[in-house]
Amino acid sequence: MVPQFPRDMVPLLRCNNDAGELAIAKELRGDDHGVLDAVLRCKGCGAEFRHRGWNRAPVAGISLVRKTNRR
Repeated sequence: MVPQFPRDMVPLLRCNNDAGELAIAKELRGDDHGVLDAVLRCKGCGAEFRHRGWNRAPVAGISLVRKTNRR
């Protein structure tokens, strides 16, 4: 089984720019229970973050790479 980030915990992730809630903008891999590969978008500023593969690190240790900034 590939470790996935629980879908219901995605809203707990925050944007690096304004601490806004992140939401799944485009899911590339995952299932009903979790997300493996996705583009996340900040509901506040619109910045997008791409994450490829989740590990078992605590949420605070997950690193997201900024894809774009839609200000």
